[in-house]
Order: sequence, then C-alpha cells, then structure tokens
Amino acid sequence: MAWNPLKSSSTPYSVLCLLRRAVFEYVRSNRSQRATPPENATLLELFQEAQSICRELTLPAQIDLCLAFLKPIVLLLRFADSDLPTASKMQYYKFEVQEQLKAVTCNEDNPPWEPGEADAPILDDLKQEIISIHRYRWDYRYTILQGTGYLLDPEYVDMDQHEDEETMESFRKFVEKTYFYGPAPVEGASEEEVTAYKAHCASQLAKRSAAEIQLLQFKMKRGVFARDTVWEVAKTVSAADFWFLYGGAVKELQLPAMRACA
Repeated sequence: MAWNPLKSSSTPYSVLCLLRRAVFEYVRSNRSQRATPPENATLLELFQEAQSICRELTLPAQIDLCLAFLKPIVLLLRFADSDLPTASKMQYYKFEVQEQLKAVTCNEDNPPWEPGEADAPILDDLKQEIISIHRYRWDYRYTILQGTGYLLDPEYVDMDQHEDEETMESFRKFVEKTYFYGPAPVEGASEEEVTAYKAHCASQLAKRSAAEIQLLQFKMKRGVFARDTVWEVAKTVSAADFWFLYGGAVKELQLPAMRACA
C-alpha cells in the first residue's frame, strides 16, 4: 500500500521530524534544549525505522517522483556549499526551485500509487505541501543581504526586482546599515560633539539618497552602464569584480553593492 508521509497518521516520529513545519518552530524557540526521542529510541533505531520506510518505496515511479522533488533542492544546497560567491544568487535560485517544484508531474502510464487505493495521496496536495515547506524554510533564513545582492547582481539587471517590495525594502535597509548614523551623543555632550554628530548624520543621509538615485542608473543602464562593453565584461567576471571595475562612477552605490555581491 502506498505511503504518504504528509497525510498518514501512522508516519513514524523520525520522518515527521524531517517534514513537519512545527519542527522548525520548535527548533527556533528551543535552540538550547535537547529533544528526547519517544520511548528513549536510540539514533540507530530511528535511522533503521526511516530505512525500513524507504524500502517500502518499491515502485519506480515513486522513486522518480521523490527524485523530481528533491533534485532542484539538492542542487540549490550544493551551490550554497560551493566556494563560489552565492549571496547575490540565492534569491533567484530560490525562485527557480519553486518553479521546478511546481512543474513536477506524474507519469500517467506509470503512476506512483496503485489506482483505487483508499489512501493514495493527491499529487497537487503533496506538491503544495512540499512547496510550502520549502518556502517556509527559505523565509526562515532570508536576509536583506540576499535581497540586495539579487537586486545589484549584473546578471539579473534586466529583471523586474522593483516590482517586489521585499527586495526593494531589503535594499533600503542594507543601504541604511552601510551608511548608519551611529550612536547619538550622550546627555551632557559638548556643543561641538552634537554639531559633529549632526554633520555626520547629514553626510550619511546624503549618501543614502545618492545610492538610491544611482540604483536607477544601474537598472536603467545610464551613464557608464550605457556602454555595451560593460555588459559584455559582466558575462565574464563575478558580480563583485563588476562593481570593482565600474562602481567608481556611482561611489555611494558601489560600497553596498560590493558587500552584497561578495
């Protein structure tokens, strides 16, 4: 009989720990607490339990379906573990994984579940659950660095990131962190200290504004970015090297760009 780990009430604890969204919530709120397996089961026993479940997946189509769901996620993890600069690529690759998961279909000539089985899972429900888990896990580790890198990576210059408020807000927050005001003078500070702090804040604010205006030059390919040679070079160098070469024309944007694309 087909086994659906996301719907079956008899799914073993060890498998649920890998699949259920509540586990992520538990880990996030109890990071310092050690979890005790049910009935004092050892790690080996939990592994053997999961191993026996894998042996139940005997139909080739079941295995193919598992591979179809896992392959894009594994490729993303392998990329994240590589020595390549990944910060500016992760946001785009996340979207790619989502699209590949949505495109998973069954082979009608060799379905992964026997026709007529009472507990045969519905592919669409299973797919949506897997996509939901992936999206939730991504949101858990999302940072403004990734959103900013995605916006400023020359490989994605022609994409419409400006339509995504999360990406644009990430950029604004990252620029604010790059040109931060710093702590205000303590009570009783001298007039010179207060004046210097106000001047510093005004300077940082001007840099923030300049960086946002310069983003338009980059996205609209104006100024130095209007040259065809710039984008030919962009195909052969890393995003950080691109900003090293051409960021001098937009200095306030260059600093956050090189940090986000490193």
